[in-house]
Amino acid sequence: AGVAAILAGAMAFPASAYTADKEILTKKMQDALKPGQVTYARLYDIDKVDKADLQYVAQDMTAKRGKVFFEFCSLQNKEVVARMVVNPNLVKDGEGSIDPYIALSGEGVDKVREKFTKHFGKDVAVIGCGTVDFGMTVVLSAKLDFGTMNTSSLKAYAYDSSANAYTAIKDTDFVVDENGFLHFQTQKAGYIIVTQA
Repeated sequence: AGVAAILAGAMAFPASAYTADKEILTKKMQDALKPGQVTYARLYDIDKVDKADLQYVAQDMTAKRGKVFFEFCSLQNKEVVARMVVNPNLVKDGEGSIDPYIALSGEGVDKVREKFTKHFGKDVAVIGCGTVDFGMTVVLSAKLDFGTMNTSSLKAYAYDSSANAYTAIKDTDFVVDENGFLHFQTQKAGYIIVTQA
């Protein structure tokens, strides 16, 4: 499904915990599940989810004939500034974990923004993710300051700071909504560098 289809209906935001284990994921899935429909279970400021727990929930959800996407929301000053939408059915490797928290500011983001503004010689926006490779496609959404960028012609790169290497993200399916959120899909993250093509 494309970004627009995945985002349909994904917009309300109550509060939550910082860790999402199997019990929390299962409860959120059960609360959101409607047989025969695609629904969303929202969690806030989560910094770790084990892939095995996502696989467990996907199996349970399939048995109940529903489809729930997890929408991990990152807050700043009690407002949602970024989201990651994960389809647990896409988790193929149950080893390890993902960090769904997204940072739009802070020392690491600021250093990367400065480095790539110099490198590209133009405005860049930076999205900081705690995971370099999700091992599946996720949809990221972030409220960015686009500066002088033309939002109809954007390009994104995934920067792995530990390897000091970046690669172009292809087939992103960019959408910028009326609230200034950039929505796109990716398997690679680390730091996402967004700039005008």
